[in-house]
Amino acid sequence: MVARRFNSTLVVSFAVCLVIIGYSYIQQTHSQMQVADLLHKNAQLNAMVQPILEKQAVESHLKPLFLITPTHQRLTQQADLISMCQTLKHVPKLHWIVIEDSLSLSAMVRRVLDTCKLNFTHTRAVTPADMRPKLCQVEDPTRGCPPGSVGKIEEAWRHPRGVVQRNQGLTVLRELATKNNIAQGVVYFADDDNRYALELFDVIRQVKVAGAWRVGLVGDMLYEGPITNTNNDVVDWHVGWRPERAFPIDMAGFAVGLAAILSRPGLQFDANAPRGHLESYFLSQLLPRKEAIEAFGMTLDHVLVWHTRTEKPRLKWERKVPSDTSIQV
Repeated sequence: MVARRFNSTLVVSFAVCLVIIGYSYIQQTHSQMQVADLLHKNAQLNAMVQPILEKQAVESHLKPLFLITPTHQRLTQQADLISMCQTLKHVPKLHWIVIEDSLSLSAMVRRVLDTCKLNFTHTRAVTPADMRPKLCQVEDPTRGCPPGSVGKIEEAWRHPRGVVQRNQGLTVLRELATKNNIAQGVVYFADDDNRYALELFDVIRQVKVAGAWRVGLVGDMLYEGPITNTNNDVVDWHVGWRPERAFPIDMAGFAVGLAAILSRPGLQFDANAPRGHLESYFLSQLLPRKEAIEAFGMTLDHVLVWHTRTEKPRLKWERKVPSDTSIQV
Protein backbone atom coordinates (compact mmCIF):
# COMPACT_ATOMS: atom_id res chain seq x y z
CA MET A 1 0.00 0.00 0.00
CA VAL A 2 2.79 2.38 0.91
CA ALA A 3 4.66 1.60 -2.32
CA ARG A 4 1.51 2.00 -4.41
CA ARG A 5 0.76 5.32 -2.71
CA PHE A 6 4.35 6.38 -3.31
CA ASN A 7 4.12 5.47 -6.98
CA SER A 8 0.88 7.41 -7.33
CA THR A 9 2.49 10.43 -5.74
CA LEU A 10 5.47 10.06 -8.03
CA VAL A 11 3.23 9.90 -11.11
CA VAL A 12 1.29 12.96 -10.02
CA SER A 13 4.50 14.86 -9.33
CA PHE A 14 5.90 13.82 -12.67
CA ALA A 15 2.71 14.95 -14.40
CA VAL A 16 2.81 18.27 -12.61
CA CYS A 17 6.42 18.70 -13.70
CA LEU A 18 5.46 17.95 -17.30
CA VAL A 19 2.66 20.52 -17.12
CA ILE A 20 5.01 23.12 -15.66
CA ILE A 21 7.67 22.38 -18.26
CA GLY A 22 5.09 22.45 -21.05
CA TYR A 23 3.63 25.71 -19.83
CA SER A 24 7.10 27.24 -19.58
CA TYR A 25 7.89 26.06 -23.11
CA ILE A 26 4.66 27.52 -24.44
CA GLN A 27 5.33 30.79 -22.67
CA GLN A 28 8.87 30.88 -24.00
CA THR A 29 7.70 30.04 -27.51
CA HIS A 30 4.97 32.67 -27.29
CA SER A 31 7.50 35.25 -26.10
CA GLN A 32 9.85 34.33 -28.93
CA MET A 33 6.99 34.70 -31.40
CA GLN A 34 6.13 38.08 -29.93
CA VAL A 35 9.76 39.19 -30.22
CA ALA A 36 9.94 37.91 -33.80
CA ASP A 37 6.68 39.69 -34.60
CA LEU A 38 7.97 42.94 -33.08
CA LEU A 39 11.24 42.64 -34.99
CA HIS A 40 9.30 42.03 -38.20
CA LYS A 41 7.06 45.03 -37.59
CA ASN A 42 10.06 47.16 -36.70
CA ALA A 43 11.74 46.13 -39.97
CA GLN A 44 8.57 47.05 -41.86
CA LEU A 45 8.40 50.41 -40.09
CA ASN A 46 12.06 51.09 -40.88
CA ALA A 47 11.42 50.20 -44.50
CA MET A 48 8.61 52.75 -44.58
CA VAL A 49 10.40 55.47 -42.62
CA GLN A 50 13.82 55.20 -44.25
CA PRO A 51 12.76 56.52 -47.68
CA ILE A 52 10.97 59.41 -45.96
CA LEU A 53 14.08 60.27 -43.95
CA GLU A 54 16.24 60.01 -47.06
CA LYS A 55 13.82 62.23 -48.98
CA GLN A 56 13.83 64.80 -46.18
CA ALA A 57 17.62 64.74 -46.11
CA VAL A 58 17.76 65.41 -49.86
CA GLU A 59 15.08 68.13 -49.69
CA SER A 60 16.87 69.91 -46.87
CA HIS A 61 19.68 70.72 -49.30
CA LEU A 62 17.38 72.02 -52.04
CA LYS A 63 17.25 75.73 -52.84
CA PRO A 64 13.88 77.15 -51.78
CA LEU A 65 11.43 78.15 -54.50
CA PHE A 66 9.28 81.27 -54.27
CA LEU A 67 6.28 81.49 -56.58
CA ILE A 68 4.60 84.85 -57.11
CA THR A 69 1.06 84.50 -58.42
CA PRO A 70 -1.29 87.41 -59.16
CA THR A 71 -4.97 86.48 -59.18
CA HIS A 72 -8.26 88.28 -59.78
CA GLN A 73 -11.95 87.52 -59.30
CA ARG A 74 -13.53 85.67 -62.22
CA LEU A 75 -15.75 82.64 -62.78
CA THR A 76 -12.83 80.25 -63.22
CA GLN A 77 -10.65 81.62 -60.41
CA GLN A 78 -11.36 78.85 -57.90
CA ALA A 79 -10.94 76.10 -60.49
CA ASP A 80 -7.63 77.57 -61.66
CA LEU A 81 -6.23 78.00 -58.15
CA ILE A 82 -7.23 74.48 -57.08
CA SER A 83 -5.68 73.01 -60.23
CA MET A 84 -2.46 74.91 -59.52
CA CYS A 85 -2.54 73.84 -55.88
CA GLN A 86 -2.82 70.17 -56.87
CA THR A 87 0.47 70.56 -58.76
CA LEU A 88 2.36 72.67 -56.23
CA LYS A 89 1.59 70.42 -53.26
CA HIS A 90 3.98 67.87 -54.80
CA VAL A 91 6.85 70.39 -54.97
CA PRO A 92 9.13 70.42 -51.89
CA LYS A 93 10.55 73.50 -50.21
CA LEU A 94 8.20 75.97 -51.87
CA HIS A 95 6.60 79.20 -50.66
CA TRP A 96 3.58 80.42 -52.62
CA ILE A 97 2.93 84.17 -52.60
CA VAL A 98 -0.61 84.84 -53.86
CA ILE A 99 -1.66 88.46 -54.47
CA GLU A 100 -5.28 89.33 -55.12
CA ASP A 101 -6.32 92.28 -57.27
CA SER A 102 -8.98 93.22 -54.75
CA LEU A 103 -9.96 95.72 -52.06
CA SER A 104 -10.20 92.86 -49.55
CA LEU A 105 -8.93 89.32 -49.22
CA SER A 106 -11.28 86.66 -50.55
CA ALA A 107 -12.50 83.94 -48.17
CA MET A 108 -12.59 81.55 -51.13
CA VAL A 109 -8.94 82.13 -52.02
CA ARG A 110 -7.93 81.74 -48.37
CA ARG A 111 -9.86 78.46 -48.12
CA VAL A 112 -8.10 77.10 -51.21
CA LEU A 113 -4.71 78.06 -49.77
CA ASP A 114 -5.50 76.58 -46.34
CA THR A 115 -6.64 73.25 -47.78
CA CYS A 116 -3.61 73.13 -50.09
CA LYS A 117 -1.33 72.84 -47.01
CA LEU A 118 1.59 74.72 -48.54
CA ASN A 119 3.73 77.46 -47.08
CA PHE A 120 2.02 80.56 -48.42
CA THR A 121 1.52 84.30 -48.05
CA HIS A 122 -1.90 85.67 -48.96
CA THR A 123 -2.02 89.39 -49.66
CA ARG A 124 -3.63 91.94 -51.97
CA ALA A 125 -2.86 94.94 -54.17
CA VAL A 126 -5.45 96.87 -56.16
CA THR A 127 -4.83 97.87 -59.76
CA PRO A 128 -5.40 101.66 -60.06
CA ALA A 129 -8.44 102.75 -62.03
CA ASP A 130 -6.32 104.48 -64.68
CA MET A 131 -4.65 101.16 -65.50
CA ARG A 132 -7.90 99.21 -65.93
CA PRO A 133 -9.94 98.81 -69.14
CA LYS A 134 -12.23 101.77 -69.84
CA LEU A 135 -15.47 102.31 -71.73
CA CYS A 136 -15.08 102.23 -75.48
CA GLN A 137 -15.70 105.71 -76.87
CA VAL A 138 -15.02 104.75 -80.47
CA GLU A 139 -14.57 101.51 -82.36
CA ASP A 140 -10.85 100.65 -82.32
CA PRO A 141 -9.93 96.93 -82.38
CA THR A 142 -6.31 97.77 -81.48
CA ARG A 143 -7.55 99.08 -78.12
CA GLY A 144 -9.97 96.25 -77.45
CA CYS A 145 -12.98 98.04 -78.96
CA PRO A 146 -14.21 95.97 -81.93
CA PRO A 147 -17.25 96.98 -84.02
CA GLY A 148 -20.38 97.29 -81.89
CA SER A 149 -18.47 97.81 -78.64
CA VAL A 150 -19.06 101.55 -78.11
CA GLY A 151 -20.30 102.05 -74.56
CA LYS A 152 -18.92 98.70 -73.42
CA ILE A 153 -15.76 97.94 -71.44
CA GLU A 154 -12.61 97.47 -73.53
CA GLU A 155 -11.87 93.82 -74.19
CA ALA A 156 -8.11 94.29 -73.79
CA TRP A 157 -5.96 96.00 -71.18
CA ARG A 158 -3.92 98.96 -72.45
CA HIS A 159 -1.37 98.39 -69.68
CA PRO A 160 0.23 95.07 -68.74
CA ARG A 161 -1.99 93.16 -66.34
CA GLY A 162 -0.79 91.99 -62.93
CA VAL A 163 2.02 94.57 -62.61
CA VAL A 164 0.87 95.96 -59.25
CA GLN A 165 0.34 92.47 -57.85
CA ARG A 166 3.73 91.14 -58.98
CA ASN A 167 5.47 94.17 -57.52
CA GLN A 168 3.63 93.60 -54.25
CA GLY A 169 4.83 90.00 -54.43
CA LEU A 170 8.42 91.22 -54.76
CA THR A 171 7.93 93.41 -51.67
CA VAL A 172 6.60 90.43 -49.69
CA LEU A 173 9.49 88.31 -50.98
CA ARG A 174 12.10 90.78 -49.75
CA GLU A 175 10.39 90.95 -46.35
CA LEU A 176 10.33 87.15 -46.08
CA ALA A 177 13.99 86.87 -47.03
CA THR A 178 15.00 89.51 -44.48
CA LYS A 179 12.83 88.12 -41.68
CA ASN A 180 14.00 84.52 -42.17
CA ASN A 181 17.60 85.32 -43.17
CA ILE A 182 17.20 83.64 -46.59
CA ALA A 183 19.89 84.54 -49.12
CA GLN A 184 19.58 81.75 -51.70
CA GLY A 185 16.62 80.54 -53.71
CA VAL A 186 14.82 80.98 -57.02
CA VAL A 187 11.82 83.19 -57.86
CA TYR A 188 9.23 82.25 -60.48
CA PHE A 189 6.28 84.36 -61.62
CA ALA A 190 3.59 81.70 -62.02
CA ASP A 191 0.21 82.79 -63.36
CA ASP A 192 -2.77 80.88 -61.98
CA ASP A 193 -4.23 79.89 -65.36
CA ASN A 194 -1.14 78.15 -66.77
CA ARG A 195 -0.34 74.45 -66.54
CA TYR A 196 2.93 73.22 -65.04
CA ALA A 197 4.78 69.89 -65.23
CA LEU A 198 6.44 68.82 -61.97
CA GLU A 199 9.70 68.43 -63.88
CA LEU A 200 9.71 72.19 -64.44
CA PHE A 201 10.39 72.92 -60.77
CA ASP A 202 13.50 70.73 -60.80
CA VAL A 203 14.71 72.82 -63.73
CA ILE A 204 13.87 76.11 -61.97
CA ARG A 205 16.06 75.19 -58.97
CA GLN A 206 19.09 75.19 -61.26
CA VAL A 207 18.75 78.89 -62.08
CA LYS A 208 21.50 81.15 -60.73
CA VAL A 209 20.83 84.68 -62.03
CA ALA A 210 18.20 84.22 -64.74
CA GLY A 211 17.13 81.15 -66.70
CA ALA A 212 14.80 80.56 -69.64
CA TRP A 213 13.01 77.59 -71.25
CA ARG A 214 10.33 76.85 -73.81
CA VAL A 215 6.67 77.68 -73.18
CA GLY A 216 3.94 75.83 -75.04
CA LEU A 217 0.85 77.28 -76.73
CA VAL A 218 1.84 80.94 -76.51
CA GLY A 219 2.27 83.88 -78.90
CA ASP A 220 0.10 82.24 -81.56
CA MET A 221 2.70 79.49 -81.88
CA LEU A 222 3.08 75.90 -80.73
CA TYR A 223 5.85 77.07 -78.44
CA GLU A 224 8.25 79.95 -77.84
CA GLY A 225 11.69 79.79 -76.33
CA PRO A 226 15.43 80.30 -76.66
CA ILE A 227 17.54 78.90 -79.46
CA THR A 228 21.00 77.71 -78.41
CA ASN A 229 24.27 76.64 -79.98
CA THR A 230 26.25 73.49 -79.18
CA ASN A 231 27.57 75.15 -76.01
CA ASN A 232 24.00 75.85 -74.84
CA ASP A 233 24.53 79.60 -75.27
CA VAL A 234 21.42 81.55 -76.28
CA VAL A 235 21.94 82.80 -79.84
CA ASP A 236 18.37 83.64 -80.84
CA TRP A 237 14.71 83.19 -79.89
CA HIS A 238 11.97 81.11 -81.46
CA VAL A 239 9.17 83.68 -81.48
CA GLY A 240 6.79 85.16 -84.01
CA TRP A 241 5.67 88.43 -82.41
CA ARG A 242 8.15 91.27 -82.01
CA PRO A 243 11.37 89.19 -82.09
CA GLU A 244 13.36 92.44 -81.79
CA ARG A 245 12.45 92.73 -78.12
CA ALA A 246 15.50 92.57 -75.82
CA PHE A 247 14.04 89.42 -74.23
CA PRO A 248 11.16 88.09 -76.37
CA ILE A 249 9.87 85.81 -73.65
CA ASP A 250 6.64 84.93 -71.83
CA MET A 251 6.22 85.34 -68.06
CA ALA A 252 6.06 81.55 -67.70
CA GLY A 253 9.35 81.12 -69.55
CA PHE A 254 11.88 82.43 -67.04
CA ALA A 255 12.93 82.48 -63.38
CA VAL A 256 15.33 84.67 -61.43
CA GLY A 257 17.75 83.91 -58.62
CA LEU A 258 16.70 85.31 -55.24
CA ALA A 259 20.15 86.81 -54.65
CA ALA A 260 19.88 88.78 -57.90
CA ILE A 261 16.60 90.30 -56.72
CA LEU A 262 17.80 91.04 -53.19
CA SER A 263 20.91 92.78 -54.52
CA ARG A 264 18.70 95.17 -56.52
CA PRO A 265 16.23 96.78 -54.07
CA GLY A 266 14.64 98.86 -56.83
CA LEU A 267 14.02 95.96 -59.20
CA GLN A 268 10.35 95.73 -60.18
CA PHE A 269 7.98 95.50 -63.13
CA ASP A 270 7.37 98.68 -65.13
CA ALA A 271 3.69 99.61 -65.24
CA ASN A 272 4.39 101.84 -68.25
CA ALA A 273 5.94 99.08 -70.34
CA PRO A 274 4.12 98.54 -73.64
CA ARG A 275 1.89 95.48 -73.78
CA GLY A 276 3.99 92.41 -74.50
CA HIS A 277 7.19 94.05 -73.25
CA LEU A 278 6.72 93.62 -69.49
CA GLU A 279 9.02 90.61 -69.18
CA SER A 280 11.63 92.14 -71.47
CA TYR A 281 11.77 95.40 -69.50
CA PHE A 282 12.11 93.45 -66.25
CA LEU A 283 14.94 91.19 -67.44
CA SER A 284 16.77 94.14 -69.02
CA GLN A 285 17.30 95.48 -65.49
CA LEU A 286 19.10 92.23 -64.59
CA LEU A 287 21.09 91.26 -67.64
CA PRO A 288 23.24 93.33 -70.02
CA ARG A 289 22.09 91.44 -73.13
CA LYS A 290 19.68 88.66 -74.04
CA GLU A 291 22.52 86.19 -74.67
CA ALA A 292 23.41 86.42 -70.96
CA ILE A 293 20.35 84.45 -69.88
CA GLU A 294 20.86 80.72 -69.21
CA ALA A 295 18.87 78.21 -71.25
CA PHE A 296 17.39 75.08 -69.68
CA GLY A 297 15.62 72.01 -71.00
CA MET A 298 16.96 72.42 -74.50
CA THR A 299 17.71 68.69 -74.87
CA LEU A 300 14.15 67.74 -73.98
CA ASP A 301 11.67 66.77 -76.68
CA HIS A 302 8.76 68.31 -74.75
CA VAL A 303 7.83 71.55 -73.02
CA LEU A 304 7.32 71.82 -69.26
CA VAL A 305 4.84 74.70 -69.01
CA TRP A 306 1.84 75.74 -71.08
CA HIS A 307 0.27 79.17 -71.44
CA THR A 308 -3.18 77.65 -71.64
CA ARG A 309 -5.59 80.26 -70.20
CA THR A 310 -8.90 78.87 -69.03
CA GLU A 311 -11.74 79.47 -71.48
CA LYS A 312 -14.30 82.03 -70.35
CA PRO A 313 -17.51 80.14 -69.50
CA ARG A 314 -20.76 80.83 -71.32
CA LEU A 315 -23.77 81.18 -69.03
CA LYS A 316 -26.60 81.75 -71.51
CA TRP A 317 -29.10 79.61 -69.55
CA GLU A 318 -28.56 81.27 -66.18
CA ARG A 319 -31.34 83.82 -66.69
CA LYS A 320 -33.86 81.11 -67.45
CA VAL A 321 -32.58 78.52 -64.97
CA PRO A 322 -30.77 80.50 -62.25
CA SER A 323 -28.30 78.60 -60.08
CA ASP A 324 -28.05 78.79 -56.31
CA THR A 325 -25.62 81.68 -55.77
CA SER A 326 -24.64 80.31 -52.34
CA ILE A 327 -22.71 77.54 -54.12
CA GLN A 328 -19.16 78.65 -54.81
CA VAL A 329 -18.01 77.60 -58.27
